[in-house]
Amino acid sequence: MSNENEVFVGQFDMKVAAKVIQLVSTGIYRTPANAMKELISNAFDADAPTVKINFDNQNFEKVTSITIEDNGKGINSGDFQFSMTHIGSSLKRIEGEFTESGRPIIGRIGIGLLSVGQATNKFEIISAIQNGTGMRAEIDLSAYFDAIKMTESLDDLKIGNIKLFTFEDQSKRTYTKMILKDLKKPFLRALFGKLNGAKEFKFNHHNTYLDFINWLDENEIKRLDEISPFNQFLYELGLLTPVRYLDEGPVRNAESEIVHIIKNRLLSYNFKLFVNDIEIFKPILFPHLEDNIMKKKDYYKLYDIKIDFIYNDIKIKGYAYIYHQNVRIIPYELRGILIRYKNVGIGTYENPFSKIITETPIDLYQMTGEIYIDEGLDDALNIDRNSFFESNEAYQKVLFEIMAWTNPQNLPQSAFEMGIKAIKNYVSKDVRNRMSKLREKKRINKFNNYIEQLSLKLSPLLNSIGYPIDENPEIKINIYKNKNEANIVQLNNKKTLIEINLVKKYNRNILSNLIIFLVANKVAQKLADNNFNKFNEEFSKIISKLL
Repeated sequence: MSNENEVFVGQFDMKVAAKVIQLVSTGIYRTPANAMKELISNAFDADAPTVKINFDNQNFEKVTSITIEDNGKGINSGDFQFSMTHIGSSLKRIEGEFTESGRPIIGRIGIGLLSVGQATNKFEIISAIQNGTGMRAEIDLSAYFDAIKMTESLDDLKIGNIKLFTFEDQSKRTYTKMILKDLKKPFLRALFGKLNGAKEFKFNHHNTYLDFINWLDENEIKRLDEISPFNQFLYELGLLTPVRYLDEGPVRNAESEIVHIIKNRLLSYNFKLFVNDIEIFKPILFPHLEDNIMKKKDYYKLYDIKIDFIYNDIKIKGYAYIYHQNVRIIPYELRGILIRYKNVGIGTYENPFSKIITETPIDLYQMTGEIYIDEGLDDALNIDRNSFFESNEAYQKVLFEIMAWTNPQNLPQSAFEMGIKAIKNYVSKDVRNRMSKLREKKRINKFNNYIEQLSLKLSPLLNSIGYPIDENPEIKINIYKNKNEANIVQLNNKKTLIEINLVKKYNRNILSNLIIFLVANKVAQKLADNNFNKFNEEFSKIISKLL
C-alpha cells in the first residue's frame, strides 16, 4: 500500500543474534493467539486506547489477509530502523518502566515482530506520529527461515529485508497498522480449521463476548478443543492480553479486595481489543450458572494474596487470588494458576504454580487463580515472553511465597533459607475444612430427607389407629450408650412424636428397617389388644406393606 507523497529512504537488512534465532525457531508461539499477543502488547505499550484485528473476508475459508491496527502514538522511521537492526535489545528498555499514560511497559525483548513469521513471510507496517510524519515498511522474513538452518556460531544473522519509506500523513492522527498477507496454510488451519465434532459459536451483530462465554457455560464445554479454532482464538486472546474482565468477572459477587484492585487497574488503562468488531474480555466468569451454586455461598470461596518483598535488592510486587468451588472447574484449561507479568498472561494455567497450590488432585480440579506480578521478574522472563527461567531465584521466591499461602507443608528447605514463612490458615487447609463441613452438612441433609420420606410412609399407618397426624409424624432419634434399646411413640394433642432411643449409631439402611420394625411392633400391639396370634398377623401385614 503505497502513498503518492512518500520518499524512499533506503533499504537495509534485519539483524539478530544467533541465540535469538535458535530460541525463536523452536516454535515458541504455539497458537495464533500467542503470536497476536506480542503485537497487541506493542499497541498497549504505545498507549493505544483501541486495537482492532480484522480479516479481509467474513467467510473464513477465503481469508487472505489480516490487519492489526491501533491508535497509539506510532513510531518514526529512525526508531523503527534501530529496533529492526538491534532485535534482542528493545528501545523500551531506555524509555523507562511506564508509558506516558501510566501503563506498565510490557515489551522488554524487542522480538515481537518475529511472531508474525508464524503467519506470513511478508507483511507491511504503516505508522504515523504526532507531528504528521508517517513511515511505511515492507518486510520480508524469507531470509529468517533460511537463517535458522545456519550454524549457531555466527554472531549476527541477516533474518529479513526491509524497504523503508516516509511520508506526510494528512490525517494528522497517530496510529500503527500492520497488514499480513500471503498467510501460511498451517497458520490458517490453526485459526480457521475444521475440527470433527467441534461446536462453534457464530457471532452476528447482536452477539457479544458475554454471549459467547454464556454459550460455553450452557454447553458445559469441558475442553477448548471441543470448540472451533476461531472460538479458541477469541478465548485465548482474552486470557493472554491486558483487556478488562466482564462486568461480573472473574468471580460473581466477589467480596475480594484483590479482585477489586485488579479490575479497577485494568479499567484505568482504558485499553480495548476488538476482533471483527467483537470486543474481547477476559473469559473468566465463576461460578458457572449451569453449576447452580450461586446461592450456596459455602460451595465456593475466594482467597486473597498480596506479594510485596525485596530479595537480593530486587523488589517484587504483585497480587493473586485463588478461587475454589466444590465442583470441577471447566474448561479444564483454567485449572491451576495463570501467572501474569505486566498484566500479560505468561504460558498457561498448567505450570509449577498449579502443582503447589494443593497436594490433592480432586482439589486441583476445583481450583483456579491468577497471579499478577508487577515488577521484579524481567530477568526471569524467557525470550518468548511465554515462559520463565524456573531456576531464576526471583521466580523461585515468588513460587515459594505462593506455596506458603496455599500449601506450606510441602515447602522445601531452600524456601526457608530464602526467609519464607508458612501461613497458618493456608488455602488448602481451609479448603479441606470447608469441604469436610460441607460433606457433613450434605450427610445431615440427606439423612433429614430420608427421615421425611419415612414419615410419609408411617403417617397413614399411625393415623389409622387413632394417632393425631395433622402433619407428618416427627421422628426423633437419641443415642444413649448406657441404656437398653427402646422405642416410645408419644402422643399429645397436636402431633405424634416417634422417639427412638438407641445404644449406638447404625448405618442408614439398618436404621430405616429398625425404625419400621419398632413402629410396626407398637402399632401391632395396639391393634392386637394382647392377643398374640393377632399381633403376629397385624405385624406381618404392616411389615409387608412398609418394606
